Amino acid sequence: MYKIYTKFLYAPPACIRKILLIMKLTSFILLLSLMQVSAITFGQKITLTKKRASIENIFYYIKKQTGYGVFVAIKEFDINKKIDVKFIAAPLEQVFEELIGDNFSFTIEDKMVVIRKKQKSLFDNILNYLKAIDVRGTVVDEKGQPIAGAIVKLVDGSKATITDAAGIFSITKVAEDQKIIVSFLGYKSKEVVVSKDWQKISLEISNSVLDEVKIMAYGQTSQRFDLGNIISIKSENIERQNVTNPLLALQGQVPGLIITQSTGFANGGVTVRIQGQNSINQGQEPFYVIDGVPYSNLQTLTNSSLTGGMSPLAFINPNDIESISVLKDASATAIYGSQAANGAIVITTKKGKNGPVQIQFNLNQGGNLPSKQIPMLNTQQYIQMRREAYMRGGAAIPGDAYDVNGFLDTDRNTDWQSKLIGNAQNYTNANISISGGSEITHYNISGTFIQTTIPTPSSSRFNDNKGNLHFNIGSTSLNKKFNVSLTGGYMQDENRLPNWNPAEAAVRLPPNAPSLYNADGSINWAPLPTGASVWNFLGVTANPVGNLLTKYSISTRNLLSDLQLSYEIQKGLVASIHGGYNELSNEEYSSTPLSSVPQEERAFRTNGASWGNTSNFTWILEPLMTYRKLWGKHDLLFTAGGTFRKSGNRQSSYSGIDFPSDEVMNNILLAKQNFFGAPQESLYKYAAIFSRFNYRYRDEILIEGSLRRDGSSRFGDYNKFHSFYGIGFGWIFTERPIFKNQLNWLSYGKLKSNYGTTGSDQLNDYTYLNRYSAYSANLPYAGLNALSSSGLSNPYLQWEETRKLNIGLELGFLNDRILFNGNFYRNRSSNQLLTMFLPYVTGFNSIQTNIDAVVQNSGIEMILSAKILDKDKFKWNAGLNFGINRNKLLKFENIQNTPYKGYTVGKSLSFFKLYDYQGVNPQTGLYQFLKLDGTLTSQPVFEDANFYKEAGQRWSGGISNTISYKNLNLHFLMQVAKQLNPDWTRGLYTPGAMVMNQPNTVLSRWQNVGDVSDVQRFDISPEARDAFDAMQYSTGGYIDATYLRLKTLSLSWDIPTRKVFKRMQLNAQAQNLFTISDYLGDPETGDWAKLSGLKTFTIGIKTTF
Repeated sequence: MYKIYTKFLYAPPACIRKILLIMKLTSFILLLSLMQVSAITFGQKITLTKKRASIENIFYYIKKQTGYGVFVAIKEFDINKKIDVKFIAAPLEQVFEELIGDNFSFTIEDKMVVIRKKQKSLFDNILNYLKAIDVRGTVVDEKGQPIAGAIVKLVDGSKATITDAAGIFSITKVAEDQKIIVSFLGYKSKEVVVSKDWQKISLEISNSVLDEVKIMAYGQTSQRFDLGNIISIKSENIERQNVTNPLLALQGQVPGLIITQSTGFANGGVTVRIQGQNSINQGQEPFYVIDGVPYSNLQTLTNSSLTGGMSPLAFINPNDIESISVLKDASATAIYGSQAANGAIVITTKKGKNGPVQIQFNLNQGGNLPSKQIPMLNTQQYIQMRREAYMRGGAAIPGDAYDVNGFLDTDRNTDWQSKLIGNAQNYTNANISISGGSEITHYNISGTFIQTTIPTPSSSRFNDNKGNLHFNIGSTSLNKKFNVSLTGGYMQDENRLPNWNPAEAAVRLPPNAPSLYNADGSINWAPLPTGASVWNFLGVTANPVGNLLTKYSISTRNLLSDLQLSYEIQKGLVASIHGGYNELSNEEYSSTPLSSVPQEERAFRTNGASWGNTSNFTWILEPLMTYRKLWGKHDLLFTAGGTFRKSGNRQSSYSGIDFPSDEVMNNILLAKQNFFGAPQESLYKYAAIFSRFNYRYRDEILIEGSLRRDGSSRFGDYNKFHSFYGIGFGWIFTERPIFKNQLNWLSYGKLKSNYGTTGSDQLNDYTYLNRYSAYSANLPYAGLNALSSSGLSNPYLQWEETRKLNIGLELGFLNDRILFNGNFYRNRSSNQLLTMFLPYVTGFNSIQTNIDAVVQNSGIEMILSAKILDKDKFKWNAGLNFGINRNKLLKFENIQNTPYKGYTVGKSLSFFKLYDYQGVNPQTGLYQFLKLDGTLTSQPVFEDANFYKEAGQRWSGGISNTISYKNLNLHFLMQVAKQLNPDWTRGLYTPGAMVMNQPNTVLSRWQNVGDVSDVQRFDISPEARDAFDAMQYSTGGYIDATYLRLKTLSLSWDIPTRKVFKRMQLNAQAQNLFTISDYLGDPETGDWAKLSGLKTFTIGIKTTF
């Protein structure tokens, strides 16, 4: 490619035309011209002295002194190279001979110096061949350990090879003046002059984000050459956050990933969505992989209403994690097939590394507090609301309205949120690890203890204790060909919770409710003259302290194991096998002792206890073969393998009532009555074969493709198997000379696109079969119980399929100090697995089947990162990410005659029909709504609901900054999201109509005819209740809940140490420090009856011996 340097106006505009004219002249005229040029240039003298000047800059001064421009006809000539020059009245030809070196030549044509590659004569070529040498050597890392698979190639790209298992490479017949470039994933490329002697080439770890190692399915990659949409979060970003569930460490860091915490109680459920909702009625959870072993994505259902299910990822220790990769598009997930229909989250744990023995101890100690409370009515305001509601309803205050009839102290005022869920929690996280190894064997062993208490009265009785052990042992044979790695982990979790929700009671209780304790410290049951407890009439079942005497405990055990074996058959060809086993099991116990109910009720109440056991296991075996071949400028990596997997679930439960004493309720044999639930067991089997190729040409053109054939036990013989594929293309356009030479401010640029399919088999086991359940009758035939059919079979069930398209642009500016990564995606999920109605004459009213319905998710994701300052003592890195998703039901034939008629084609699955809210009627003081005929009413009917709104998140993002000065390091992460939540400002329930406190925002209610208000009158009448209920299902019942949250704040100081410690660090960390939002309550969950995410404050020390 030819290029004229015009930045300094080296040449006149018509120079190209003149050069072409010269080339067309006869040899005689050319000879005369060259003689003339030679005569002219002989008189040109140059005087120039420069230090560390670029050749391009030197050309500028030559042009300025002589008027001669420069034309470079080859891309190999580096004009950015910096050199020292000193010329004193030197001829022009002498100057250029010194500037361009021996590999290039130049000619002077008119007023232009043309630089070309030097053409070697036949004699020179023969001589060079005879002088060619064989280049051999070893490539090692920064610790001197050999690197297998490093790429070694000549600078001109004519020859290339990879290092073997011992890091050794060899290239034959190389000219002595040649150079080689050595590169490896995660390391800086290094250029070395060849030598006939054995060369030991040491690589340094790259600090560029583009070269960081990313974990993908069945391999590794880097952002520089990745064609997929993969985001990786490293261990240092996880360690800055005091979270016990690693999923929560991803909030605000990954665009397109929505993570919602259901409660602030330990191990509570977490909802995870990657790029929206793909399936109408089946599983939405991503595919979790830990060290290559599939991990349960099912929320464990429990007997407690506090947690919203138990997140299985709560039993993975964040301290053990090296990285978490989020895989989104077809290029990244297609090779996982049906397992990754909703994306994949790949967790890699810490492994042993070569080096001296290193002992690290970390301790963080602090506490937790609820992040946000709802401002409620005080006693005076509450009583006024209740009495006004009775007055408006035309009713007298009844005798059982103890909150306002004078039985309770009207001067008593209690902030129940502070009383019941405002207590500070203790948080402790202690970890110790030992690591080290040699060239042959390396290891990593760690142990962790984490304790969190519950923010309730008697919080010492309720806590979560985690004990965890993690290890990795790896070994390599002497010839470096055989490798073995064994990784394992075991966690024991003991979680003790109240069998009752204090967060809901803290909001519901009237502010004048009685004291929790009597003067003597006993529980205050506040008996009425009738003998009953007044607590039963205050919206709670008993005194909250009495409820806290109920018990709920869940003991969870999590076993993880992974074994990997690999052998290099020949250079570039590696065979490996991977096997793993995971078992997650829990034992539940809940009890209701008689001591938790008022004394006057104990005569006709019984105590009781229940037990439950759940176990989920998975084993997997995956043989794998990889082959890498480099020839010339081509680089091909081929992967092929298979998957054999089996998962199972077992559940059992039993209970007992009427124990002789509360003290012996842990023994089921002492109960007078026992009840046993039917045990359940299910098995899931899965098998697949897959292949993938990754091709690179000159590190500029990228192509990859994958193919997978899946088989699942959840489908009948007709559709047991299905194929999935993915194809991707990329172009690193900054490898072109025009960008390297003219647009060097653009240091990196890549266009990429991929398309492929994934599928889903996330439906219940045995759905395609006839299923039966036990049936018992009062008078069974022949004394035997019977079986009853529980559903129709459908052996023709098929896989759901998602077609994914992704188009991306990545840019790097100013030597990659500023990086931009943008992606557009469109995912279409079809062949939906749904339940359809049947006539009752079939014996059943429904059947599971496939419907020709299509759900689309499309969106944009962007990441911007910058090294604002990069000095020796002062560094400042900043990051910004943003993601927006749009969901739409594209197709659903005859939807009105299905159970899914609540959805609308062309709208999001999160859209729902609402009444059109029109405020409060100034005359009646009731909420009013627009009917279909255009009139207003306070009593709308279903047909009047004709207004659409979309619930949930609309977009989300994060802002992060890391600032380091000498030994001080400050990091903060801010999470931002825009979403629609229920609006509680008009009341949690019809204000004043029942014993229930309300937000203080209801005080602006309508009171007199003509008042303009957004809150209807306090009224207990049915009309008021109906109007309030309609408001909650109207456009007025939902509100914007956009929020900005300081998710993480971390400050650390590395203390200068003596010989005893290799490193000592003090740190202070805060989680969920504050939230900026106009929303009433926690904007993340939008649920006033649940404990919000907790603020966490800790100080800690980290030492390394």
